[in-house]
Order: sequence, then C-alpha cells, then structure tokens
Amino acid sequence: MALYRWVCFVLILIGLYELGVGLFQCIQVMRLGMPYYTVCGTFENPAPYSILIVLILPLALDYALFVRFRHGQKVTNMLFYLSAFYLLFSVVILVKCVSRAAWVASVISLMSMVWLRMKCAWIKKCFVLLAVFVLCVPFLYGMYVLKKDSADGRLFIWKISYPVAKQQIFSGVGIGGFPYVYGEAQEAYFRDKKGTQDEEMLAGGPGLCL
Repeated sequence: MALYRWVCFVLILIGLYELGVGLFQCIQVMRLGMPYYTVCGTFENPAPYSILIVLILPLALDYALFVRFRHGQKVTNMLFYLSAFYLLFSVVILVKCVSRAAWVASVISLMSMVWLRMKCAWIKKCFVLLAVFVLCVPFLYGMYVLKKDSADGRLFIWKISYPVAKQQIFSGVGIGGFPYVYGEAQEAYFRDKKGTQDEEMLAGGPGLCL
C-alpha cells in the first residue's frame, strides 16, 4: 500500500507539472516552440498530451474523493490536496485541448473508478450505469457535431482501410507501406464509382474545385 501511495504521488506530480505547462500555454506565457498548437504541454501534439492527463485522472479521483484527508498521514494528506488540484486543472486543460478521444477516455476511466469504489448493491450500481449511459448519448452526439468533418474523415479512412486490413491481417503491409496501399485502395474505391460527393470532399477530390 505504501508503494502504491508513492507511485501515485510521483505520477500526480508529473501530471501537475504537465498541467502547469499547459496552463502557462493557455495564457501565452510559454510556447516551447510548438507553432501549430497553443496547448500541448511538453508534447508536440495535444492528443498524446491529453491522453497523459487522462491516464492520471482515476488516481487523482481515488485520492480526492474516496481516500480523503486522514490525520497523521502526511503522504496521504498531501496526495489528497494534490489530487484535488489535479482534478480542477485537468478540466481546464481537457476543454482547451478539444480532444474527443481524451474526453471519452476520461468519462470511461472516472466511471470505472467510481464503479469499483461504490459500496452498494449491484442493482443500484446498474441503475447508476444506466443513468450514465443515458446522459452519455447527447454527450457523444455533441462531440460528433463539434468536429463533424474530422469525425467523418476518420470514418472514411477506416472504411477504405478495412478491406485492406482484412486481406492482410497477419502479414501487414510493411513498415511505411500504409500510405501507398491506402492511396491505391482509395483510388480503386472512387474508380469503381462507389464514393459519394461528401466522400470526395473528405478525400480532397480535385473535381470539386471546378
């Protein structure tokens, strides 16, 4: 248990450092030479930065809400305060990063921790899970609408990639071979007149420029 506390302590400190860098980037005090993104921590992209923040969220929730303050236990008490700050600042950073994958991962990870820590009957847990699911439906739809073109683009890429992956599921296409194989698959898809006008727009079809 003591080892677990110290591991949590180190991870939350790392997370707080990254959150601090992100907060400084929010107010444009620190850039770290990343011209394309305003908030990305010490990473070059907000996506892995957001995932790092989310990975530590369940630990922070565990100590902030369930372990709580305990008299005479300095490490646990410090973890309580650090975890509370982490939860507060992580909300700001995750909103600024606009990473839908991180939002979904944070909801799943936090609900998993709540599920494990809840001390009640299974029937009550099921009702809570059902309520969360109902609330998540408009949440997921809102995330889709927020970046509709981006989501549609990824779905289109998966649609083109699936037949290729199915044919070469064990052998693969080799290191660095995906762009060439995907390009051929996409070309064949449009050549066979299977694509819609929306898919041509997502793929950047030159005919749409005319």
